Order: sequence, then C-alpha cells, then structure tokens
Amino acid sequence: MKHFFMICLSLSLVVSTPAFAQSGGNVKDGNKIMQIATDWLKLIDRGEYAKAYDSTSPWFRRTQIRSLWVARIKGYREKLGPLQNRSSLSLVYKEIKNGMLLSTVHFSCLYEHQIGRRETVTLLYENGWKIIGYFSQ
Repeated sequence: MKHFFMICLSLSLVVSTPAFAQSGGNVKDGNKIMQIATDWLKLIDRGEYAKAYDSTSPWFRRTQIRSLWVARIKGYREKLGPLQNRSSLSLVYKEIKNGMLLSTVHFSCLYEHQIGRRETVTLLYENGWKIIGYFSQ
C-alpha cells in the first residue's frame, strides 16, 4: 500500500501562466529556490524538525501547530530511515492570485527503509522564498 504524507494545504488558486517568465526570472532565481528547498530538507534529514518549522513561511506557521507538526514529521521520517540519496527532478514556477509567486521543487529519494520516494517542496514568495509545504509519497 502506498504511503502518503502531506504537511501543507494545497493551493487551488494556481493558474497556468508561469510566473518565472513574467517576473523576469532568471537561472539565478531557480538556483536560489533549489538551494532553499535543499537546505530545508537537510534540516529535516538531520532531525532538526523544530528549526525546519521555524524557517517556514508565516502563512505556513499560521496553519500548522508547531508541536503537532514536529511530532508528525518526526514519526514519519523515522519510519523511512536515513536518507541514502536525493536528486532534483524539476522546478516549476507559477503565479497564484494577486500576482503572488509559487514554486514547486520535486525530488527523487532513496531512504534506508523505502526506495523510490518522491518529495515535493512548495515555496511562496513573501519578501523572499519561504517554504509553505512538503509532500512525500
């Protein structure tokens, strides 16, 4: 049975126009977003769940109770075992309502107790790119 885990609200306001091109985005923007997502996942990999929570978007922190989120992610990640390998698959930019920018980064992962995982980190531009969601399946 597939195991699904979601720690974010899905945004139904996404439209199909890529904001990357509209906002004058460049490769440096993509590199920065990828680095932010990767650095955040490293916090999770090291078991620094509270620090990962604290580095998320204010919007995310308003929708998730810190102690519950930390307990859920800890229990979930402990079942997977240590990360063996992670590679990036794609990075997508989108514009959501009111011109806000959203980026989704997809990774392929291999854990000690689980092969073939796919992780998605979602970021929202709020005075800089901030994590608003994490999904693993």
